[in-house]
Amino acid sequence: MANPDPLRDASSEDARQAMLAFAPRILAREWVPLGGACGRVLATALVAGGDQPPFDAASMDGFAFAACGREQRLTLVGESRAGRPFERAVARGEAVYISTGAVIPRGADTVLPHEVAVIEGETLIGDSPTGAHVRRAGYDFARGAVLLSASHRLRPFDLALAAAVGADRLSVLAKPRVALIACGDELARPGAPLASGQIHESISASLAALVSHWGGRVTLSVLLPDARDALAHAIAEARRDADLAVVIGGASVGAHDYARDALGRDARLIVEKIAMRPGRPTWFGVGASAPVLGLPGNPVSALVAGMLFLRPLLGAMLGLPPSLHYRSAKLSEPLAANGDREHFMRARYVGEVVAALSDQDSSLLTALRDSDCLIRRAARAVAAQSGAEVEILLLEASC
Repeated sequence: MANPDPLRDASSEDARQAMLAFAPRILAREWVPLGGACGRVLATALVAGGDQPPFDAASMDGFAFAACGREQRLTLVGESRAGRPFERAVARGEAVYISTGAVIPRGADTVLPHEVAVIEGETLIGDSPTGAHVRRAGYDFARGAVLLSASHRLRPFDLALAAAVGADRLSVLAKPRVALIACGDELARPGAPLASGQIHESISASLAALVSHWGGRVTLSVLLPDARDALAHAIAEARRDADLAVVIGGASVGAHDYARDALGRDARLIVEKIAMRPGRPTWFGVGASAPVLGLPGNPVSALVAGMLFLRPLLGAMLGLPPSLHYRSAKLSEPLAANGDREHFMRARYVGEVVAALSDQDSSLLTALRDSDCLIRRAARAVAAQSGAEVEILLLEASC
């Protein structure tokens, strides 16, 4: 059966779904210390090995005793401190001073807060409803509870939960290995002197930071001239050694744009180009080894396309749910009707109001710097007035 033709001028959503269907799942696992686990994806569920708290505990500083439903005169016989429990049972008519988090002694069932207690010498006068200010064993979670499921991406708060069950390391999925291959005769590495007609290559550093932020790791980053054989060799090596190869540049229709042709005989194009701006030359190919995502050489186009396609691909490789979350915002200024391609407009979002930047030229890195979101304008969208609702996608705010 012949391979189907690649998608040409597909919508961004159709192109994304076509790519995600070929995202390889990461199966390799590794153990990492708790302090280095933030942002990683759990390979196995975190299950409570015991109750939390493991004993009935006081929720306030005060006095522990057995409630009887009326005011009592109780003899103070000792203290239950956090980490140093009162060793014997508390008899009727007795009370012990107790600190927050300390074990409720045997025979006691209630805590009277310190600030409302009446003390006369060694006698406590008062009462409290049965069970007041006591955290029962298992109040937070019980033995056997699934606290975090497999395929959960760990947040800082989750590490406290893992530590609470006694875990000092966690089993997580290996980070997807990403190879970055930038190409272009006009490009020089940052720090290198510029020859006539050259500019510094500005995409790889930003893309590598985003890959790390999205849960992957860059294992190769090379800069090549516009040479078909060199590019084909680099792509073949990257596909063999990485989980995903990303080719930056060489994707347009110029005489020296070789990226698609260098994909390899064992591979085929799934997406040839996308009906969007910026980023129309974005492409995607698959074969027997790692898939290849091709990004435009224009820096803004490449980074916008990275948000729309590379981020979901890395998420799918780690078994995470779709990572593009559009939200609604109201325009502070009108927008003209859109053309035949989806337009992802650089914009500023303040409160619930969004404003597109005045200059949407895709060469402007300063415009990307000044943006915190993208307005998604559908193909052939009609003009929108101030106050109209539009879809926006928040940009990454930090490394």
